[in-house]
Amino acid sequence: MKINVVKFFGKSLFRFSAEGEYFLSELKNKELYFSAPGDFNDPFDCQLEYKRVLRSDLSEVLDSAGIDVNALIDSVNRHIGNARVCCFSRARKNQLMWAHYAAKHKGICIGFDTARIVRETNCQMADVWYMSQHPLSSKNKIRGILDELELREGLNLANDHQAVFEAVADRLLCSKYTYWRYEREVRLISNGEEKKAISPKAITSVAIGLRATEQVKRELYDVLECSDWRHVKLFQAEPKPEAYALQFKEISRDYLLYANP
Repeated sequence: MKINVVKFFGKSLFRFSAEGEYFLSELKNKELYFSAPGDFNDPFDCQLEYKRVLRSDLSEVLDSAGIDVNALIDSVNRHIGNARVCCFSRARKNQLMWAHYAAKHKGICIGFDTARIVRETNCQMADVWYMSQHPLSSKNKIRGILDELELREGLNLANDHQAVFEAVADRLLCSKYTYWRYEREVRLISNGEEKKAISPKAITSVAIGLRATEQVKRELYDVLECSDWRHVKLFQAEPKPEAYALQFKEISRDYLLYANP
């Protein structure tokens, strides 16, 4: 069953970026870049041991559903091994994201059209689940995955084991420890592809960090001179008066050249 991605994930999603090898690459190359899970900054992300849990603790539930544990493990291994992930956030105002992923507010935040990136990349999109325990740590959790497939997707588990295999793998691919909750992360998952082309219309906005350097602004100006990006809205992050918060002021292209340092 297809979901309404805008209703479920929001009209826009965001990626934070700082000066470096891939700075502005989405704009320069009109591509999204997907990483192998082993390259993530969280060493537990997608790396939890699951074979013992499935073989011992959860075998009874799986057996009752007619699911072969070894076939499940083999499929999960392939799914996670092939997966490549592009990470987004729901929240542009998140100060921790600016601090951690935009070089202490010196970088930028690019806004994407949610529906377009799903349609144009033909990739699966999923929310990250934040939890304090292993995502398959109990019979109730695996039973919950099976029930969701039956009730929401209307599947007959006895005849569609592949859907179970993919759902278990996706739960492992999209679970993180609760401390990461502030990221409000959404993931786009490809089957091995590390780059996916997107159209200019897939990018809708760029917000500039409140500590962005003149070099960053100039580089952004040079990229946005291309007619492909005339529709992109520009914003400058600012401190909100009398509050521990950010606000965003819409700006012109010329601001990037003539704003005071």
